[in-house]
Amino acid sequence: MTRKKGSTTAYQAFTPRNEYLYDCFISYNFPAGIRNVPRRFLMDGDECSFQVGDIGQSYGHAVKGLRVRKMGNYGRGASKIVVIMFIEPGDPSLDPTELGSIARPRIWYRVSKDKGTSSDAYESFLDNYVLNKMRPNEPMRYLMHDNLPSHKTDAVFARIHNAGHEVICRPPYRPHIAPIEFAFNMLACSLRDRWEQIKNEEQLIKAIHEIIDNRIGMGGFDELFQRCGYRYDSEEGL
Repeated sequence: MTRKKGSTTAYQAFTPRNEYLYDCFISYNFPAGIRNVPRRFLMDGDECSFQVGDIGQSYGHAVKGLRVRKMGNYGRGASKIVVIMFIEPGDPSLDPTELGSIARPRIWYRVSKDKGTSSDAYESFLDNYVLNKMRPNEPMRYLMHDNLPSHKTDAVFARIHNAGHEVICRPPYRPHIAPIEFAFNMLACSLRDRWEQIKNEEQLIKAIHEIIDNRIGMGGFDELFQRCGYRYDSEEGL
């Protein structure tokens, strides 16, 4: 595991407050939770970063069964490629050949050389890569993201609500209920398979675009959402 400045660890997941937030998220109806939200209307988003030197790494930092406390690349001064991305499970009512169906779920993303995700960068991403890419008859979507301060500004909430959609923060320290985290893992695995072709940042950016645009090693998002606990759908029941 990596640690951020301040040595925050996963033990925070089990504080009374964070356990309460988790219980609310899975047990209550919207806006306190997502219990009554059909899976097909959910979208999950986050950001991750890559460095050229990490692509071909074939080993970890400790033997199996032991934890490692090492500094992660969280500093804003470090050179890295940032990917902001939202995914959807897909709509079972759409024909499998149609974009947005379970067979062809959409991915909204941006790749940049930003040194982090500021509120302005996140708002720009929503404006230019997500909300303006929705279908004309898009049903109300429920955008999920984590508790990063740049995700929770009034401007972010206003943009999403003004576009006719809703937003909710996932409870902290619960990556197992974040489908986007597993989608990033799919992306990382596909990049690792191409490590011999990636020598610089430009080639890394090109590879990221090719993998996402062509769904190389990325898919099965409906099953992924279900495995993360989002099993309710309007035609399935609980």
